[in-house]
Amino acid sequence: MKQFLIKAFLFVLPIMVILIVLEVMARKMPSELYQEKKDYIEGNSDNIELMVLGTSQITCSVNPDFLGIPSINMANGSQSLEYDYYILEHYIDQLKKLKYVILEVSYQSLYFDMIVNNGFRAYYYNRYYGFKWNTEPFSLKKYSVFMIQPNRTMTRMMQYYSDTEKWKLDNQSSKGWFHMNGNFNGMTNDQVMREGELKYKYHWKKTFEVNYLPKNYEIIKKIIALCKEKNVEVILITPPVYKSFSDNIWAAKYTEMQETIHKIQQDYGVKYYNFFYDERFDFEDFYNHNHMNGHGAKKLSLIINDILIEKLDYENTQSANIDYGMADTTGDNVLQTEE
Repeated sequence: MKQFLIKAFLFVLPIMVILIVLEVMARKMPSELYQEKKDYIEGNSDNIELMVLGTSQITCSVNPDFLGIPSINMANGSQSLEYDYYILEHYIDQLKKLKYVILEVSYQSLYFDMIVNNGFRAYYYNRYYGFKWNTEPFSLKKYSVFMIQPNRTMTRMMQYYSDTEKWKLDNQSSKGWFHMNGNFNGMTNDQVMREGELKYKYHWKKTFEVNYLPKNYEIIKKIIALCKEKNVEVILITPPVYKSFSDNIWAAKYTEMQETIHKIQQDYGVKYYNFFYDERFDFEDFYNHNHMNGHGAKKLSLIINDILIEKLDYENTQSANIDYGMADTTGDNVLQTEE
């Protein structure tokens, strides 16, 4: 028995050593802005007047450096409206000067649930913000950065440690904003348009398979109610996308999204700015089909700054009158609210 235990230990030991080394390397890397955002918001809570919430689309498209008031971008990759509310609720009492919350409502926002689609991300919020929701009672992911999603973490580590200076150049950040450095990986406009059609034209059926609209509608109501209680103004924004994305959406869902947002406007008096089809943003402003690069982020951030100081009268209603032969299921997903 003793010999067996020794052999078992010697077999397991190299694996344990490798895992420990990988964990140390993962922790030495910059986090995916979770720690950086936490440090900034908690270190500047006495000054921040504007908070941005949403997904990676607005993480990379609103740069607080170009806003005229102290701001923090608390959006992050695949961050659903549920987690936007958690973050707001967690910090709002600390932000004594908070005046504005910019809430992203992108094309997918009302139809998306982070825990269903990217549930591993709950462990980042557990680790960095102390949010206990949506994690298993006993899981290595609560204690190990590497084990949250090993394949993904390994890819990031290889990129970071193989060329740290390039990684830093391509992954700059400021006050929660994330710099997506590049422009469609060198593709031509024609190539991008073809890729967008292949990638998205028949993609949305799966995306909208489950109807999260009623749940997300209620969460937006909670965000607005909490902000009104604290005398904070909510501004809804739909970020720009390139036409390789917008040309291939499910038009009925876009229409339903717009109708939902306008109902929120009417019921709660919030402002909404829709940049989805905005022609001021062109090929050079995008990193990929639905994420802006640093150049585009500067343009959008300056426009938002003009909105904040009331220098811009922006026409915020645009619609997509296109049909890709998909069944119109809007009638199956009628928004239901409690009166």
